[in-house]
Amino acid sequence: MIFSPARRLNIALAVLLAPTALACTGTVSPLGRGPDAGISGTGGSVVGSGGTGTANGGAGAGNVVVPGAGGAGMGTGGSTVVVIPPEMVPESAGPMVLRRLTYRELDHTLRDLLGDTTSVTESWPPDTETNTKFEAPTDFSESIVTRVEESAISVADRALADNRLTPQIPCTNPAAGTAETTCARDFVTRFGRKAYRRPLSAPEIADLMTVFTYARSATIGYDFRTSITQVVKAMLQSPNFLYHWELGPTKPVRQGTLVSLTPHQVASRLSYLLWESMPDEALLAAADAGMLSTPEQVAAQATRLLAAANKVRAADAMYSFHKQWLVYPNLDSVAKSPSYTAFTDAFRAALQPEITAFVSSVLLDGDGTLKTLFTAPYAFVNEATAPAYGVTAAGPALRRVELDPTQRAGILTQAAFLTTTGSPSTSDPIRRGLIILERALCGHADSPPPNFVIPDVPPKGGNIVTTRQQYAAHDTMPCAFCHKDFDPLGFAFENYDAIGSFRTTEGGQPVDATGSGATPVSKTPFMFSNAVGLANFLATNEEVRTCVARQWFRYFSGRMEVQADTGSIQQVVKQANANVNFSIRDMLVGIAKSTSFRYRVQSAGEPTI
Repeated sequence: MIFSPARRLNIALAVLLAPTALACTGTVSPLGRGPDAGISGTGGSVVGSGGTGTANGGAGAGNVVVPGAGGAGMGTGGSTVVVIPPEMVPESAGPMVLRRLTYRELDHTLRDLLGDTTSVTESWPPDTETNTKFEAPTDFSESIVTRVEESAISVADRALADNRLTPQIPCTNPAAGTAETTCARDFVTRFGRKAYRRPLSAPEIADLMTVFTYARSATIGYDFRTSITQVVKAMLQSPNFLYHWELGPTKPVRQGTLVSLTPHQVASRLSYLLWESMPDEALLAAADAGMLSTPEQVAAQATRLLAAANKVRAADAMYSFHKQWLVYPNLDSVAKSPSYTAFTDAFRAALQPEITAFVSSVLLDGDGTLKTLFTAPYAFVNEATAPAYGVTAAGPALRRVELDPTQRAGILTQAAFLTTTGSPSTSDPIRRGLIILERALCGHADSPPPNFVIPDVPPKGGNIVTTRQQYAAHDTMPCAFCHKDFDPLGFAFENYDAIGSFRTTEGGQPVDATGSGATPVSKTPFMFSNAVGLANFLATNEEVRTCVARQWFRYFSGRMEVQADTGSIQQVVKQANANVNFSIRDMLVGIAKSTSFRYRVQSAGEPTI
């Protein structure tokens, strides 16, 4: 059988990458399951042979009960909640999870590394939600491996053809022999540092130079620049590029009961938290110089990453968090009844930009507070979404529009949230209420009794005119056993239909949006007259503030918090509370300099210095 030069090179790449790839052929479980569960899986590290990948929950004092894993459908975890004791010393940390880049992270990394804006993962199977309620990468299947290979080839070839790779090659037309080998080695060292988010080891450089040498050989016969491109293809398929766990020292540095993350691990963790992408040169240079070793140094870089000069990158992460936190999984595919004539393709297309524009205006351009996020009476509107807001707007471009503060308050009363949480034909108080309970209050609804058959919701007609009347049966047992904690929260949004249009009547009867609830930890009762009242309560409640910090923690770590993370969470909340309106921006800087961000617990059997 005769193979083409390109096919022979791909076979050689497969052989070269096999020892590394095999280390990741196990299943890496991304999350702990239940109290202090830590992380378990069968995947190994990104080099060497596959190990167990098991990590303990961490050492250190604390008084925490962590919710168990949720079930399918309407089932949720247990009713336990995290209780953060006062004056907890943040001296401990939890495990660090081995995770591949999410699809959005991969697309953004390819954009920043090679200028590729094609969003290669757009047609890939979606990442799935885990018990953190945030997306986590699925296991590497054969189909995903094939897609990665195909994308690496196409991205690298486009970068060469579009002249985006050439500026990163440190020489022009070097003479064959020693000169081009030296240039290639320089490229591997420089480009590899960016692709792997850390300096390459000598064996890694040697392996990648083998790719270059073989591509340049008479067997394959590629020219110098095309041979360099083959090295890029190899890097883009490496677990060192595709996974978050960047390599540290052979024996990690131990400080007490914890393992200190290397400066390059911190740099990468920081950039993916705040940019959803790779570190820039300034952040890598700080890591090279050991200038990410103290809380103050990390805080300074976090502040820089959130500054106005970096708004475009930071907006990616702000959107991604809020999309997952407040449950917008179906923005591109949400469907509504034909009776909603205002819901058009243009309306749907405006929802993602609406979220991005609003959260950026609050967190990056504005005061950066939770109060503004939940209560600001404005939205970003265009001609498609204007009817839902009861305003007028011209053209497809979004513009900031001030709204009636008695009808709109923050992100929870905007079209994106209300459209994706509404049913195809009407509002959905169960879904909306459950989101508020779980995502804003970090509460957990009780599970249905064993063998309970969920009854159908009665149709409208006769004495049942409004959506709220349809769910009146939930006020009695056995339905009330589950629904008592979240249905009332959902009724707060009954002034909004399935696409977020404001209404005061439904079926000719007045809408009743009043309700009450109790906070999950302290059981403090609260009442509200509508969604604006509920939003104002959420904006100032201490349990909500702690919940927001916990949600961001789950987002960046890829796991549920464990007992050892408690002190860090408390310190983060304390820092954000220095602003009476709870500064989310300060909270993010606090997360970056926290013990749980900069350290991890030592894995069982792991050698350390």
